[in-house]
Amino acid sequence: MDGKFEILLDLGTKKRLFSYGGLGTDGIQETQTRMKTKNYPNPFIGSTTIEYYIDNPKSSIKLNIFNQTGQLIFSQNIGIKESGIHKVVWNAKDNNGNNVTSGIYYYSIVQNGIKGSKTMIKL
Repeated sequence: MDGKFEILLDLGTKKRLFSYGGLGTDGIQETQTRMKTKNYPNPFIGSTTIEYYIDNPKSSIKLNIFNQTGQLIFSQNIGIKESGIHKVVWNAKDNNGNNVTSGIYYYSIVQNGIKGSKTMIKL
């Protein structure tokens, strides 16, 4: 046995992954596995604010928005953010600047491979 293991704790609204790298490492390291996100208003007409929480400082953030068929319609590199609560406004336009139609959309905020996703409805 190489002395390496991982423990996944399911705390209801949040999951935590703890990993231990074995002898010669700095010990146990906690890794966030899911990001807290929400958007408001939802449903929305012209734009919606997507709010997200970052545990890890200096994290690179990306916003992806998908339509009902799973097609990526909008993507934005938000940049590097410090830990805390942040917001980004989506103006209901696709990557070409066209207004999207009414319907169900899915957003995903990605932070160094950790993702927070939710559903939103455009009226």
